[in-house]
Amino acid sequence: AKLRRQVREDIREIQQKLGVTTIYVTHDQEEALAISDKVIVMNNAVIAQEGSPKDLYNYPKNKFVANFIGDANDVTAEIIQKQSNTYYLKLPEMEIKTTTLSIGDLVFGLDHCGSGRRLALCLHGFPESNFSWRYQLPLLASMGYKAWAPNLRGYGDSSRPLKVCDYAADRLLEDIEGLIELSGCDDITLISHDWGGALAWVFALRQTRPLEKLVVMNCPHPTAFKLGMNFRQYLKSWYMYFFQIPRIPELLFGRNKAMPIRRMFEKTSVNKDMFPPEVTEVYRANASRPGALSAMINYYRALFRFPPKLPINERSSKNIT
Repeated sequence: AKLRRQVREDIREIQQKLGVTTIYVTHDQEEALAISDKVIVMNNAVIAQEGSPKDLYNYPKNKFVANFIGDANDVTAEIIQKQSNTYYLKLPEMEIKTTTLSIGDLVFGLDHCGSGRRLALCLHGFPESNFSWRYQLPLLASMGYKAWAPNLRGYGDSSRPLKVCDYAADRLLEDIEGLIELSGCDDITLISHDWGGALAWVFALRQTRPLEKLVVMNCPHPTAFKLGMNFRQYLKSWYMYFFQIPRIPELLFGRNKAMPIRRMFEKTSVNKDMFPPEVTEVYRANASRPGALSAMINYYRALFRFPPKLPINERSSKNIT
C-alpha cells in the first residue's frame, strides 16, 4: 500500500509540473479514482457518467456507476416505516469483531467491522473506550468502510506505558499513523470524540496523512479553544488542572473499584437514558484495571508538560471564532 501510494503521488506530481492532461484506460477503478481529476465510466461502449471521482461517488446516475465507484453507494436495507417524505430503514446486521494489533512494542485492542477500501478510524475520548463506537461501526461498514475503533494507548486491553512522556501528543499521533498504515487504506476518514477529537485536530492540522474527511465531536479547534479561554472556561476546565496533582486523582476516581467513573456518566450526561448501568459498567470495569486510571489521566499531565506544536497559520486563526 505504501508503494502504491508513492507511485500515485509521483504520477500526480509529474502531471502538475508538466501541466499535461493524461488519459488512462484501465479496468482498475481504484487506480482511476486515486490519480484522476476526471473519470469517464463506460458501459457497453457508451458513456454511463463522467465527472470528478467525488461527484461520481456522491451522485452516481445509476447502479452500474455506483458499483464502479464502490459498494458504499449500494446498501441493502428494509423500509420499515414511511412518514410523509421520510423513510425509516432497517440496515443489515454487521458483526463487530475484536482483535489486537502491534505497533512497535505496543499492542492495541481493536473492534472492527467491514472490509471496504476506505478506512473509518474512530477515536474515543476520556474516560471511555472503543465500546463507545458499537453503534457506529456496523453503520459505517454498511456504507462500505473498513470501520476500526481502537482502544487508545492506556485504555482497555491496549498497552499502558508507565511514563507520563509516553502519553505526549507526538506519541499518540504515532499510534494513529501506525494504525492507518496497518489498515492498508489510502482513503482515510477520522471520526473522533473528546480526547480523540483533540488528537484528530492536531493530526489534520499537521497534515500527517491526507484525510478524505474529518469528524470531530465535543472538542473545539485548538485555536478556537485558545481564543475562547476566559475565567468561566478556566472554571469549567478545573479537572485538567486537578489531574496535574500526583496520585490523588487516581485515589479519588479509583475508589470502590472505579465506581466514580460510572457515577460520572450517570450524573453529567445530558441524556441519561443513553447510559444505563450495563453501559456505565463497561467503562467502570476498564478504569478499574491495574494502571488504567494513571494512563488515562497521564494524557492530561502530558498535555501540560509536552504540549503539541501546531503549524502557524495566521490567516486561518483569524477566521476561527
